[in-house]
Amino acid sequence: MGIEWPVRLDSIDRYRLAQHGGFRFLELEELQVLDRYASEILNEIEDAWPVATATARDALSYTLFSDGTTGFTIQNDVDYVEFITEARTTTVRDGGAPLYETLIPQIVSGGNPTVTAMLDAMRTVTDSVEARLSSTPAAAARPRRPRGNR
Repeated sequence: MGIEWPVRLDSIDRYRLAQHGGFRFLELEELQVLDRYASEILNEIEDAWPVATATARDALSYTLFSDGTTGFTIQNDVDYVEFITEARTTTVRDGGAPLYETLIPQIVSGGNPTVTAMLDAMRTVTDSVEARLSSTPAAAARPRRPRGNR
């Protein structure tokens, strides 16, 4: 079975929309920042994952998305991952919460310094991209509709 946990950066989407004035796909440098921080967050999840379930820990991965929303999906395709719980807690069968349902939200929350740094870096790179896009000759020389008699 496995799991997928989308991490949407709604505040970045709102920021990019306000800066650009409309939708645009992420530029390469924005994708690179997103990729770097998604990797760091995944490392934090792996570090907090129980060593006794190393196969499930090693199967953690992420995929970036930017198809109208900015973020990434944390994935694990190990078929028993939804049954892993924290040590010495109630099993999933007996009503306990799967580890991923508590661990991932804890790490991707706004209080995590890595998440804060990611959001700051995404805003900075968005500003840089917007400055570049607005200063390109194509943007400055947009054709204007002629005025006057037709």
